Amino acid sequence: MPHGKMIVRCFVPALLVAVFATVICLCLALAPSLRAAPQLGVVVQSAVYDPVKHEITLRLYNSTKQDVTAYNFSVRIDYADGTTRLEDGSTELPVDQAGLKLLFLADSHREEILPEPPTTKAVKRVVVAVDVVVYADRSAEVLNEEAFNRLVERRKASALALQKVSDVMKQALSADNPGQAALSELRRLRKAYGPNGPNTNLGLVDAMMATELSHAIDNLSHAGPPTPDELRGYIKFHDERLAATNLHKELTRMN
Repeated sequence: MPHGKMIVRCFVPALLVAVFATVICLCLALAPSLRAAPQLGVVVQSAVYDPVKHEITLRLYNSTKQDVTAYNFSVRIDYADGTTRLEDGSTELPVDQAGLKLLFLADSHREEILPEPPTTKAVKRVVVAVDVVVYADRSAEVLNEEAFNRLVERRKASALALQKVSDVMKQALSADNPGQAALSELRRLRKAYGPNGPNTNLGLVDAMMATELSHAIDNLSHAGPPTPDELRGYIKFHDERLAATNLHKELTRMN
């Protein structure tokens, strides 16, 4: 894994430069805490702010020989009036076999579009640094403890939710109409978390439960209640996700 001084790149807003050209400058003096940190395996190659669309486009590079399953980045936006706004962003990718092609592959690039709230302030510069990287071998590079802990807790909550859905579907197999029984129980449980989509007031585990219940209901009901064989097939697929999530919630820190 490459180590050494982190290079933090800052970029002048696109519309302030002739023909939308991107001007790159090294902001080593701007963020000393970031400058002193070692460079992680995923690096920010460019970060461009578009004042018309109110969004930041990040271009990231996985400089390692390992695929990445998750990463966190910190964003600093400096305005012309001297004020600053700090943000935290993260991306988590599927860890099950079906989602392998969606991983941030070794030696590849990836773009992130970060929507920003509209503002009348002129953006002077944007500084972005990756501070957590999690690899497919379940190792992790960590510079941001809080973000790393949030990621681990999300994976644990996801595993609990997937297990609950699995239990419901397996119990339904003994019913006279397994597909309908599974859907009825999943819908009953889903109503406990609010009938109109995700409830932002839910805790992490409950929010994950609502999400996984909704996914299971959608998958099982798209063509009517599933036949017993279709239900067994979905349980097999679902349990592969559960096994992968349980595996990848246990991470080993590299630093």
